[in-house]
Amino acid sequence: MDALLGREHGDGRVACGEVVIRFADDELLEGRVEELDLDAPDFELEVRDHGTNNQRAIIPFPSVKRVTLERRVPEQPLELEGMQKVALRFRDGEVVKGLMSAPPRRGRYGVAVELLSPDGEEVELLGIPYSSLKAVFYLKSWDSRPSETLEVTGRWSGHRVDTPLVDLLGDIGRLADLRDRSEISEDEFQRRRRVILDMI
Repeated sequence: MDALLGREHGDGRVACGEVVIRFADDELLEGRVEELDLDAPDFELEVRDHGTNNQRAIIPFPSVKRVTLERRVPEQPLELEGMQKVALRFRDGEVVKGLMSAPPRRGRYGVAVELLSPDGEEVELLGIPYSSLKAVFYLKSWDSRPSETLEVTGRWSGHRVDTPLVDLLGDIGRLADLRDRSEISEDEFQRRRRVILDMI
């Protein structure tokens, strides 16, 4: 797993591309970032949604929960045995578990972490401001609560101690966005929405 190291530009800079920003208030914004500088207090995003009046945005790190810089399937099966188990604990109570083959890349305002899902099927490169992160815990073993695949997004996530209501409401908003972009049907939207409402 050397994608993170291959994308570093030195210091706290990480080369990017298409990213998904999750703000502290749970809003999502997609666009293009040329480079995420963990030593700078903000970064510039070229907004991808041409249906809005926004072209670019300067985004302060403290307003962000995390930035998904890359999400991909590993090119070949990876040996999971020697990788470090970690739990990213966010201030809002969310916990994301994964495996690391290299230490996090730390900067003045945030950290870049490349995580392999516990089942070895997906790699995520995350940029996380310190303002949203409680701690990165290095684990001896997984606890008895398994990682779960989120019904809404199909992505893996660590177990939450207490799923915040704002996250569930945000999931409904993301579903509506998928429906509006014709990525899911109205029937699929209603089915998944009912699952979320049942959780609420």
